[in-house]
Amino acid sequence: MGRLTPLGRFLVLALFLIVMVGVLSATNNLRWPPFGISLLAPPLATPSGAAGAPTAPAAESTGPAASPRATLPAPSNTPPAPGTPAPAQPTAPPAPTRTLVPPSPTPVPPGLAYVGAIDIAGAVAGPAGAQPAVVDPDAHRLYVVSLDAQHHAALSAYDETTLARQGTVALDLGGLVLDTLAPVPVVIAGPTHRLYVVARDGRVVSFDSGTLAPGPIYNFGQPAERAFLSPDSSKLYGLQRDQPGSTGALLRVLDFRAVTSRPLRVPARWTGDSAFTDGNTLYLTGRDGLLPLDMRTDRFGAPLLLGFAPLFPLFDPAGRRLYTWQQPQAVPLTPELVILDANTWQPVTSGTHAGCPCPLAYNAPRGRLYLGVSGAPGRLLTYSPPDKLGAPEELVLNTVPALGIVASPDSNRLYVQSSGPHTILVLQDNGPAPGSGPKTVTIGP
Repeated sequence: MGRLTPLGRFLVLALFLIVMVGVLSATNNLRWPPFGISLLAPPLATPSGAAGAPTAPAAESTGPAASPRATLPAPSNTPPAPGTPAPAQPTAPPAPTRTLVPPSPTPVPPGLAYVGAIDIAGAVAGPAGAQPAVVDPDAHRLYVVSLDAQHHAALSAYDETTLARQGTVALDLGGLVLDTLAPVPVVIAGPTHRLYVVARDGRVVSFDSGTLAPGPIYNFGQPAERAFLSPDSSKLYGLQRDQPGSTGALLRVLDFRAVTSRPLRVPARWTGDSAFTDGNTLYLTGRDGLLPLDMRTDRFGAPLLLGFAPLFPLFDPAGRRLYTWQQPQAVPLTPELVILDANTWQPVTSGTHAGCPCPLAYNAPRGRLYLGVSGAPGRLLTYSPPDKLGAPEELVLNTVPALGIVASPDSNRLYVQSSGPHTILVLQDNGPAPGSGPKTVTIGP
C-alpha cells in the first residue's frame, strides 16, 4: 500500500472524529471531560439554599426526630379537569404528644378507720343475732352465722371489698347458740374447698366454699365447742371443755376418708378450755400449760408446763408467737397479756389493761395485734410491732362495745362483733399511726 496523500490523511482524520463524536453522543458523554471525571477542585463552600448545594448526612439524635421541611408546589390558576382529584396538599408535621400524669389519689390517713357495717335482715338484735365466723383468704369472702327470732340459723357469704352479700344458705342445726366466748366453729379446708359448720351437739354440716352447695353431714357423737382441721384436711377434731360435774375434757376425731368418729382420751388436769394448732400439732390448754397432740398419729406428747392456764390463746405460726391472757394468783387480780416465744416457750414481754381479758386478733402479713375492749364505749387497741406492748394506737367506738374480732388474714379488714345498732362493724387498717393519739368514730344507725 502506498502512502496516503495529504488529502487522504485529512479524510481519515475527519472520519475518525465523526466516529468518536457518535460514540460520545450514544453514551451521554458529549461533554468535557468525559465519563464524569472532574479535573477541577471542589468548591470550598456552597451558600445555604443555593441551587445544586450538596445534601449533608443527617446527624444521629436521641430526641424526637425533626420534621423535614415540606416543599410547596407552585400555585396554579388552572382548575383541575372534572373527575380529576385535586392534588394532595402538604400536611404539616403533627404537634408533639403531651403525656398527662394523672393526679395522685387522696392520701388515706394511717391507722384504723370505720368503713361500714353488715346488717342481716331478720336476725335477732344484739350479739346473739349474728357473728363474723371466718374469712376465706383465697376467695376474699367473709362468712357470717346468724339466727332469727325463730332460732333458724343461716350462713351468709360477703365480698370483702364491696361487702355485698353473695349468698345465704340455711343451717339445719337446731340449738345453735352464738356465744362470744365460744363462737360457732366454722372452718375452711382450702385444698378441698369445703366449709364445715359445727353445732354444740356435735353435728357437722358441710358446704362448697364457693357456691355454698350443701355437702355431706357428719356427727362427732358428742358435744363440741371448738373444731380444728388437720393440715391435709382429712380429719376434723371436736373439743368440749371440762365443765362442772363432767369427767374432764372431751376430744374426738372425725376421719373424712374412713367416715368414722372415735374418741381421744384427754389426760387428767387438762381442762381443754381452749386450743390452737401449729402445723401438725394441736395444743390443748390446761391448768398449768399446754398439752400437744400429734395430728398425724393422734397421740399426746409431753406437756409444756408454763405455770399458768392460758386464756383465749392466739397463735401466730409465722412469727412463732403465742398471745394469751394469764390470770395472776396474787392481788391485784388483773389479767396479764403474755407473749411467748413458741420456740422456747419463754415469755417475751407482758402487760395489763383495765377491763381485760379481751378478745384478740392478729394480722400476720401486717404484723399487727388487735385487742378489743368491751366497755361502753368500746375501744380497739392496735400494737405494732406486736412484740412491744407499749403505747398502742387507739380507736374509740362511740357508744358501742367490741365483743369479738375477726381479722382477715390476707387484707386490711377487721370485723368486730358488737351489740350496738349494727351487729358487725367493718374496720380498715391503713397502716401504723404511731403517736397519733386516740381517734373516735360515732357508730350511728
